[in-house]
Amino acid sequence: GNGTQHNEINGNNLFGNADGIEIVAGGLNSVVGNTVVASIDDGIRVAAGDSTFISGNSIGTVDGQSIGNGGDGIQIGDVASFPLLVEVTGSNDIAYNGGAGVNVVNGTGHLIIGNSIHDNGGLGIDLGGDGVTANDPGDADLGGPNDLQNYPIISATQIIVDEVDTLEITFDLDAADGFYEVGFYASPVCDPSGYGEGEIYLGSEYIEIYEFNTQPYVAAFDASAVSEGDFITATASRAPEASDSTSEFSPCFEITDAPELSAVTLTAVDPGTGGEASLPALGYIPFEDLDPLAGLRNDADDPLDTGAPISSIGAPISSIGAAISSIGAPISSIGAAISSIGAPISSIGAAISSIGATISSFGAPISSISLLAIGAPIS
Repeated sequence: GNGTQHNEINGNNLFGNADGIEIVAGGLNSVVGNTVVASIDDGIRVAAGDSTFISGNSIGTVDGQSIGNGGDGIQIGDVASFPLLVEVTGSNDIAYNGGAGVNVVNGTGHLIIGNSIHDNGGLGIDLGGDGVTANDPGDADLGGPNDLQNYPIISATQIIVDEVDTLEITFDLDAADGFYEVGFYASPVCDPSGYGEGEIYLGSEYIEIYEFNTQPYVAAFDASAVSEGDFITATASRAPEASDSTSEFSPCFEITDAPELSAVTLTAVDPGTGGEASLPALGYIPFEDLDPLAGLRNDADDPLDTGAPISSIGAPISSIGAAISSIGAPISSIGAAISSIGAPISSIGAAISSIGATISSFGAPISSISLLAIGAPIS
């Protein structure tokens, strides 16, 4: 490029150059939709200029094939007159390059998010070109490339199986007060460094850091693009009014088994007649499935068939492993004693959030019971 504004380098197929694309001046430069492979040095080199937008390029790869550039996929600011505000966004595919995916040598305000960065010889994103830059307390080390922005730390992942499967990611960010965009990525393998890269962009979560916030953050995304054994990584970018500077990739965090709800059986026994009925204990139980109890509940000899209404349980039932001694008044049994739940259970292992139904009377059937196991199988 030269000193003019609005330079456009769009839609080219560039193979085997020294640098595939080189920008050394100008402003509001657009580099969009190019294929840049097999360069001797860097795929795209932005040495100077003001506001360069890099979007939708294939850098080092064509249709998933490895035709990498010899140096970095993208190198930003390798000279003293380093560029201002380079945005590497919009689904660039940056892979199989000999150096870093994106190497930020100088300058701040460089936004790198929403790309597929994988299988590069160096880090996916490298601030300073010197390998992994460790986080520092409070992110006070301003002045380096992208102010050496701290990366997030992921502490947990969980796939929640439902009508639409969801990936929940628990994370934290040690950084200065302000607003941040945290981008999340999945990859089938972790980089040998243990940090990044980021092959599949999952989406972003916007957070605010302030003095009195001590709780971790949770982001949720559609889980259709991930599976057990994939690795999750993240980046953090300061909000635009601050600098837009993006961090390196975080350490990888592997997705492990999603907890599954386990089915057990409730066996109800009439203490007077010895009659039994078995019911599933997990999920929604409609009235029809409770019908086998009707004969026990309404038997003429049933001493519990009092017909007296019970208006409320009075308190949450916190444990099935403990005897139910009363429901408003001493009652020896609730229509049928629960003698076992498939096998002795010492603990539920997860909170039962609600019974889901009000027992209105002994003289009428129970319309439904809904049990919700949270976070872990019922053991």
